[in-house]
Amino acid sequence: MKKLDQIVKGLNKTEARDKISKMIQYGTRFLTWYYQKLNKLEKADQFNNLFMAMREARKIFRLAKTLNEIQYILEKIKENSENQNDIIRALKIFSRIWYALFWAFDNISILSQIQIIQSNPQVLHKIAMTFWTVGIITNLAESFRDLIRNLYQLKKISKSTDSKEIHRRININYLNILKNLCDLLLAGTGSELFLKIFLFEPNGALVGLGGFIAGAIAAYQAF
Repeated sequence: MKKLDQIVKGLNKTEARDKISKMIQYGTRFLTWYYQKLNKLEKADQFNNLFMAMREARKIFRLAKTLNEIQYILEKIKENSENQNDIIRALKIFSRIWYALFWAFDNISILSQIQIIQSNPQVLHKIAMTFWTVGIITNLAESFRDLIRNLYQLKKISKSTDSKEIHRRININYLNILKNLCDLLLAGTGSELFLKIFLFEPNGALVGLGGFIAGAIAAYQAF
């Protein structure tokens, strides 16, 4: 019963619901690719319709998320940095700046798509995905640096209680790195980074699996 209460409490959080929706969205993206490969086009169309429906539904709930990022940035700037690594703190701030710009252009593209403002939604979406890509790369740099610091601290300590806390932080680092690498598949595809730099574009299977895993990790962290 306690576990059920925890699940319901998690589902009541907007972020948790969004990440579960993300799992469904990219799970159906993978299934669309899978049934296309099997030449079962009717099934592929059904899953593609569900993928597009989930994608559009999630966009509506992303409106005004820029404000969340601005609030986080202001809190980090005001925060006492005596007990923090300045480089990690700066990386956190810059990653959220890129995310704020990502949400801003994403929101504008949504408003353009529903014709509240007159602009090209495809161009705005590509700009948004570019900022998301830069934000993820900055986030990865912060996570790797924090991981190295935690691994170094683990070698220096002797108390088991301290060791448990550092192991917990290291596990968070690993999860964040995996989540960001999976999200990079989505952002790098949308911004055409992979195509321009590596002359390679991930297929529906890679994008679908990447999005599903990233959503699953984020949902787990939200709960």
